[in-house]
Amino acid sequence: MLQNKDTEPLFLTEAAASKQSYSQLLHKIVDDITASISDGKAYAGLSPQDLKKAIHVENILPEEGIGLKNVPELFSSKILPYFLRTTSTDYMAHLHGPALIETIAAELILSTFNQSMDSWDQSPVATEIELEVVEALCKLFGYKEG
Repeated sequence: MLQNKDTEPLFLTEAAASKQSYSQLLHKIVDDITASISDGKAYAGLSPQDLKKAIHVENILPEEGIGLKNVPELFSSKILPYFLRTTSTDYMAHLHGPALIETIAAELILSTFNQSMDSWDQSPVATEIELEVVEALCKLFGYKEG
């Protein structure tokens, strides 16, 4: 199992430690995200200058990483409070609206398995689903089979 210098698994594999690391990190991030949505505001309200100060870290590109176990804390303190909340009634979408819960779950699945639609061997199940959807759409719009 590939690991970083702190013996943290780098990939989700069949190894128990890998599965545990994946599960713990995702649960922590989900908990932090849901906790951060505590009011109806669309934005924390910081000016660009104040935001720059709030998110600043001394070395944004360190020689060595901070370790996966330290990422959630940095994420929760420096990034989460300042995300735009597209679900807020204070927000008027001009380009994008809020993400549906099921699309967030779908993105997690897609990101976890990192499938590619380049060819069947890189994503067998997605390729077959795509073919079925295309066939169903063709039938729906009156195209002949084939």
